[in-house]
Amino acid sequence: MEPRVQNDKRHNENITIGGSARVNFGDTYHHYGNVDGRLSLNNVLRSLPTAKAAPFNSYQRQHEPTCLSGTRADLLQDIYDWADSERSPAIFWLSGLAGTGKSTIAQTVAKGYHQKGRLAASFFFSRASGEVNHAGNFVTTIAVQLADSIPELKSKICDAIIRRSDIASRSLDDQWQDLIIRPMTSIQDKENLSKYVLVVDALDECDDHNNVQIILQCLAGVQSLPGLKLRVLLTSRPEARIQYDFTQVRRAEYQDFVLHDIEPATVEQDISDFLRHRLGLIGQKFKLNPGWVDERAIAVLVANSGGLFIWAATACRFIEEDIRLAETRLSSLLRQECSSTLPPERKLDEIYTTVLANFARGEYEAGEVQKMYLLFRQVVGPIVILQDPLSVASLAELLEKDVATLRKTLNNLHSVLSVPEDDWKLIRPLHASFRDFLLDPTRCSDREYSINEGLIHRTIYERCLQIMSTHLRRDICNLQRPATSVDDLISEEVSRHIQPDVQYACRFWVYHFRRSDLETKRYDDVEFFLHQHLLQWLEALALLGRISDAVNMIRVLDSLDTLHSVIDPSARVTKDDRIEYYTGRVRFRDKLRFNFQPVRKRETKNTFPTPSRPACSNLRDLIHDATRFVLTFRPILEEAPLQVYYAALVFSPNKSIVRQTFLNEAPAWLQRMPNVSETWSPCLQTLEGHSESVTAVAFSPDCKTLASASLDRTVKLWEAASGKALRTLKGHSHEVTAVVFSPDGKTLASASEDRTVKLWEAGSGKVLWTLEGHSERVTAVAFSPDGKMLASASVDRTVKLWEAGSGKAARTLEGHSERVTAVAFSPDGKTLASASLDWTVKLWEAGSGKALQTLEGHSHSVTAVAFLRNAKMLASASVDRTVKLWEAGSGKALQTLEGHSLCVTAVAFSPDGKTLASASEDRTVKLWEAGSGKVARTLEGHSERVTAVAFSPDGKTLASASDDLTLKLWEAGSGKAQTLKGHSHRVTAVAFSPDGKTLASASHDRTVKLWEAGSGKALQTLKGHSHWVTAVAFSPDGKTLVSASFDRTVKLWEAGSGKALQTLEAHSHWLTDVAFSPDGKMLASASLDRTVKLWEAGSGKALRTIEDHSYSLPQLLSNNIDVPQPASMPWILVEEKWISWRGERVLWLPSEYRSAVVASQGSCVGLGCSSGLLLILNFSHCSGDEPHRVWPNVRPAHTLV
Repeated sequence: MEPRVQNDKRHNENITIGGSARVNFGDTYHHYGNVDGRLSLNNVLRSLPTAKAAPFNSYQRQHEPTCLSGTRADLLQDIYDWADSERSPAIFWLSGLAGTGKSTIAQTVAKGYHQKGRLAASFFFSRASGEVNHAGNFVTTIAVQLADSIPELKSKICDAIIRRSDIASRSLDDQWQDLIIRPMTSIQDKENLSKYVLVVDALDECDDHNNVQIILQCLAGVQSLPGLKLRVLLTSRPEARIQYDFTQVRRAEYQDFVLHDIEPATVEQDISDFLRHRLGLIGQKFKLNPGWVDERAIAVLVANSGGLFIWAATACRFIEEDIRLAETRLSSLLRQECSSTLPPERKLDEIYTTVLANFARGEYEAGEVQKMYLLFRQVVGPIVILQDPLSVASLAELLEKDVATLRKTLNNLHSVLSVPEDDWKLIRPLHASFRDFLLDPTRCSDREYSINEGLIHRTIYERCLQIMSTHLRRDICNLQRPATSVDDLISEEVSRHIQPDVQYACRFWVYHFRRSDLETKRYDDVEFFLHQHLLQWLEALALLGRISDAVNMIRVLDSLDTLHSVIDPSARVTKDDRIEYYTGRVRFRDKLRFNFQPVRKRETKNTFPTPSRPACSNLRDLIHDATRFVLTFRPILEEAPLQVYYAALVFSPNKSIVRQTFLNEAPAWLQRMPNVSETWSPCLQTLEGHSESVTAVAFSPDCKTLASASLDRTVKLWEAASGKALRTLKGHSHEVTAVVFSPDGKTLASASEDRTVKLWEAGSGKVLWTLEGHSERVTAVAFSPDGKMLASASVDRTVKLWEAGSGKAARTLEGHSERVTAVAFSPDGKTLASASLDWTVKLWEAGSGKALQTLEGHSHSVTAVAFLRNAKMLASASVDRTVKLWEAGSGKALQTLEGHSLCVTAVAFSPDGKTLASASEDRTVKLWEAGSGKVARTLEGHSERVTAVAFSPDGKTLASASDDLTLKLWEAGSGKAQTLKGHSHRVTAVAFSPDGKTLASASHDRTVKLWEAGSGKALQTLKGHSHWVTAVAFSPDGKTLVSASFDRTVKLWEAGSGKALQTLEAHSHWLTDVAFSPDGKMLASASLDRTVKLWEAGSGKALRTIEDHSYSLPQLLSNNIDVPQPASMPWILVEEKWISWRGERVLWLPSEYRSAVVASQGSCVGLGCSSGLLLILNFSHCSGDEPHRVWPNVRPAHTLV
């Protein structure tokens, strides 16, 4: 039974999930019934994405070996003793070199505890498998297994899934807390639960080391679980990175064992027992003589193994692979050089060399042998290089070969490759060491088998382009509706339309392109592809939930000059490789050009026109533009992929190369593209996610992560490059006011109105310390340059210094007479500056806390302070609307920067010290030349006050935070800012003339503007009000325009000329609304003085005053209080982010185009935006009630800027 959601009248937040299962989050009420309930819970669990190949008993791992009885006995007993002990640490870290048998031991432990009913879960990472070589589904896979293994957890994990339907897209830490820790903590009867074991194998094969750090911290956290005992067996190679990660884990939380340090005699005995057992089984299987392998042979094989179980396992598979050659292959292994001085790696090289030597053995002509060698490189090369393994059938498609050829090529390689009988099962190397061997020419000495990595990457890249150009198309999943959400799609349906080889091509073509040995001149193929299929590629990635990957891939392409330098120049290319390349190159270009032609023209022999030269220059421009395109529209593409053809094209700048290239893909209902900005704005992207004002922003030292603090009591971490939300840090009980990274980037500090400062582990989101001591809310926080000290400022008028490592309070600095608003260390760490509402900046000696001097000069409260990198200059911001620059040593005021129209809230220097950024309540960020004090640029885009500003450490990006709930990332060094030609502040009202030809808009900029609705041309600007204009209306005959304002007046204007006719004054407070009577003879105005005044429209004479009314102006003016208000067109709806047509969402609105007010007339709709922009849309009349038949007739005509 599929999950369904319905309302339950007894509760506000009831969710029914089929059968009798019910969960309520308004009360503590859970009911899942019996059989149906269990089925429903399983449905909920199945909604989580999982790595099917990860558990020890998955289909893909069913043939994985366990330790032979009697082998590894001492080590296994140590593990069992640790798992069963009451006092053992949470983690048992088993490390060992490649091939020492870590996975076999992990498999044995997992199987053993599974049989005992005490295996909580298992996850076997593998570099050879896409779904289990990264951490994306790690927590969800563990959670689903936990729900099955521990019955008491099932309903609790399901509750967590229902409560946060997007949990699978959240950070690993959020997933771990919601799906693992909280459910396990909430178990009531912990005393009767068994001790459980979690097995995590080959953590070193997780492809993102940042995720390795997070996983390790999450696993270490189970040590503190109350009551329930969970033990984690973790295996990995002893890589330096993982060894370092364990130094960040408390020693009491883990014990370790180094596998390759076991006594050689013990290991050799275990390998001897293993070989004796496996070779005995092979003899029985092939009916060989009982003594076909004697003890001398066993001893030689053990010596040749070098103590590596993977050598022994590979040898047995090699012997078993061919019944006719079993004895011959055994003899070849016995003839290998037996040297105890060879390192383990060389032992593996020998066994792999022996296996490959049998690949082309037989009665073949020389030409046939060379073809076999070439096929080996063409087939096995991609298998070991692919980023995500493919099935036999999908690999055949990718390589443009038939399945039979693939199987013949791989026939003698089953000892090193897993080649399933099912064509749709994944093919992969049996061990990562085989890949390492083939790709290292110093290890694989036979050039016929050595894989030229650059050449294979090029081959795969070219095939990826061919596959995408052949299969990608607009609306590839037949969604039809432009706003269809990815959340409504079934993954199986997406996979049916986008086959695995196409998915692979979309996800990894840039990866292979970057690592290929292409010449710089060959970049024109990329240009061909992007000019034809960029939007279709982005659509496919969005459907696959990979649009953030698109951002990163395009950023890689944006650095073209580095692409050809990543290939090892020593890599060897054989003669056959060269012949293959040049003949294949011609074939590739012909196919590519053929595929790029429109379908209706493919029967002709015309080729795609050659782009103008130089190709790299043109491509670089296109890719840079595509970068801005994806960054700007990433949020909506993640939600509704088809908007890449709608909102993304409609709202891209006129000169956008992407927009110009794909103009024919724009909505068919457009008469012409709207009048948007000419070029991309300095704003790179807008990050939305906080539910309250964003108060602070900070970059990590490596520029990779952005942190934001908010009044919603959270800190959010974002991927700076793509804007992707990484994780949310929760812990503060009140608003978070400040956030900052430590100099090494490992720690994050946040300040809050709950009077505390919290220190977080940046990688995992774990709370390290909570610093308590302030008696009022904490307003600011800063690390010293060496990261050892932390300073915090507070409303309690003090600055406190803390030891960052221990959280211990060091000293308290007192001296300000009002609340302290900001604090900053000088770059040399010797001086501390603090700003206050007492209108001063104080400088302190950081080491002793001694007050050095007080800087006075501001005429109001000081809100922010920042040092120049050389510590010689200090900047301060103030409510007095200025920024002041001071000489840090003497305290001398150098200059005052004036330009903001309201309070300046934040200030920051660029890393090179040449630029100063300031944020203000006037909703702008200003960039100043630090040397001259001249305004370089003004950045506009926020719709509310800007609260914080920060430069990235490389100085290329500027981040700003705002009360409009967003973060914006800006190009810090881009060209001139655009000048907006419309309103300079929020649009408060819009109204159409009765004939629909003119649109009037009112604004906080104190003006009324008239626009030609058909063309979007600005007709005139009506000036006269001295405060915000709040309302505007046309008379019924369209000849007169009336406006109301916070200046307490009503103004009448001649609509045709814009001439002011008269000003009506009588209200004692701000005006909020104005309207004409139906006959145009009477005028009504509403005010915050709680009155409505009626006026004679012609003379301006006051007729009467109505107090304490509850009617609208149209009702009062009609002399009939029962008359309904005019209804807007029922088939057009403007929501916060969407324009809908008869209930069907058709066009997403970027943040700067979201309406504050809406007016409609006939088939025209006008949207007045908080940014000051106006958007006019013309909807054509049409018949039919079905939304998908109606929406194509929408016609956005003009945007007025």
